[in-house]
Amino acid sequence: MDISIVKYIFDKKNKRDLILSLSESEKKIKVWNLRNMECLINLKNISESTDLYYYIHICFLYDNNKNYIITAGCNYCGIKDTIKLFDLEGNKINEIENKEQTYYIESYYDNKSCKIYIITCHEGFLILNDYQNKEVYILNNEEKINEEKINEEKIIFHGLIIKEYGEIVKIISKANNFILIWNLNTRKMIQKIIIENYKIISFCLWNNNDLFIGCYDGILLLMDLRTNKIIKKEQIKHHQLIDIQKVIHPIYKECLLLKYNTSQEIYLLSIKKNF
Repeated sequence: MDISIVKYIFDKKNKRDLILSLSESEKKIKVWNLRNMECLINLKNISESTDLYYYIHICFLYDNNKNYIITAGCNYCGIKDTIKLFDLEGNKINEIENKEQTYYIESYYDNKSCKIYIITCHEGFLILNDYQNKEVYILNNEEKINEEKINEEKIIFHGLIIKEYGEIVKIISKANNFILIWNLNTRKMIQKIIIENYKIISFCLWNNNDLFIGCYDGILLLMDLRTNKIIKKEQIKHHQLIDIQKVIHPIYKECLLLKYNTSQEIYLLSIKKNF
């Protein structure tokens, strides 16, 4: 089985650490118990497409008492997949229309307003779905990125982090060699960071202010978001670092989960030993 996406999730309802994995070729999602790597759920036929290379995006949502798996097809070559919600028993709960070519999906549950937000990445903009109210908002680059700096490449958003900072909920996204940050409540862009000389392929927050960035050449960067400065870099492997996530391992504690484009293996990197 090929594994193209791996996500760490904490099941608050059942107090357990889980791994969410996706097989592109088989169009299957599996949920694993991280402690013993037991496969808990095997979701099949999650897309309308049978194309071997048709890409699926997945995320996880917890809304006080329920857990959901959310999927979105990439929508290319005339295929129009909906955004689908499944429970952790594998039952499809709902579908949302999605007309755009999609590069990433993430979700956020607002405990104060009890709202579910589903955010998707596209070419040149993000779409913010207010799930209960069925309202859709477009988040774009209002400041206009300098086209000369990116050699006329398309601005494709392909990653999301949703993080609460006091009263402000921030949407952190990446596009090419840029980090762009929006205020979810006002839907306004509040920060744009240029990562010179590196092409970003993956990222994750280590804490409120430290951002790990994975690059196409296998370099792992550590950035301080307070100063927008790179404070450390490491050449981990000479391959594309396509996914990095913070995980709390039951034995090794705080680690980075690493996934490369050339391997079906998943690596755990101890930050205390390596950074």
